This record gives sequence, C-alpha cells and structure tokens, in this order.
Amino acid sequence: MGKVAVVTGASRGIGWATAALLMAEGAKVLGVSRTPLDRELPGLEHVLADMTDDSTPSLVADRALSSFGHIDVLVNNAGTGRIRTGYMDVTDEQWRESWGLLFLSVDILIEAGLTQTL
Repeated sequence: MGKVAVVTGASRGIGWATAALLMAEGAKVLGVSRTPLDRELPGLEHVLADMTDDSTPSLVADRALSSFGHIDVLVNNAGTGRIRTGYMDVTDEQWRESWGLLFLSVDILIEAGLTQTL
C-alpha cells in the first residue's frame, strides 16, 4: 500500500483494529486517542490527545507531516456513546460535547490536514 494514515480513536475497538489492518496492508499509521492504547501495536506511531481540544488537530497534522511527509488517509473514528437516554434527558452541555467530538473535531482535523498539505 505505502500510504500514510491518521486514525483517531485508535486506542481500542474499531480504531485499533483499523490501524492494525492498515499497517498489515503496508500503511504507516499515526494513531490518536485520549486514552493509552489497550494493547501494543508494533510500528504504530501514537499521539495521546483529546480531539475536542482546540490544539489537537494542528498537533496531529504537524506530527503526521513531520513523521511521514504527507497524509493519504484520514479515519475519523473518535467518538463516544455517552448519550444513552431519551432526548429530553440530554443537557445542552452534553449535546455540545457530542457535537464537538463527533462533528467539529472531524471538520477541524480535515481542515488542518488539508491546509498543511496544500
């Protein structure tokens, strides 16, 4: 494959499995997560950071570009399932937090990666 991928939410589950599969296919992978990796993944370059932090997208793009020179694939997998009750039980702050992680962080990371690669 020979591509460079950034995978968010890479510490476990779908993100970890995606990073492992991409690496098995020959990609260089920068994994990002707010928690440490559940298990080792030899060859994975990892950034411990929270995608809702305003500085994280630029940090991730900078790290990928300094380590690998470019970004070919972006897997925006970071997410949460904290809102598990009915609509009326969710506070405005919980909606903002979910919106920030599930949409805004994706948009900002795409913008940061594109801005620095163009």
